[in-house]
Amino acid sequence: MIDNKEIALSNCAVAVYERIKQAIKNDHFSAALDELNRFLPLINQFMDNVKINCAYDKLRENRFSLLASVISIFHSVACFKLIQVKQ
Repeated sequence: MIDNKEIALSNCAVAVYERIKQAIKNDHFSAALDELNRFLPLINQFMDNVKINCAYDKLRENRFSLLASVISIFHSVACFKLIQVKQ
């Protein structure tokens, strides 16, 4: 990792995941959702400012792995693809 936004997202992901695990363990699902909500600005900064599909294989793999971790954190709270939006 070389970009500050990448490092910030990685560090935050670890902390957020631990807080979410604890919230779910204690049946505090609204707290888990609040953690996800607080996580969003860092995700947005990363997506807006970091070239994920870069030319360097290891760096690109690291960035894809980080995104996979972020997705996993969201899925630890809920299966968001099952949410239906009324039109």
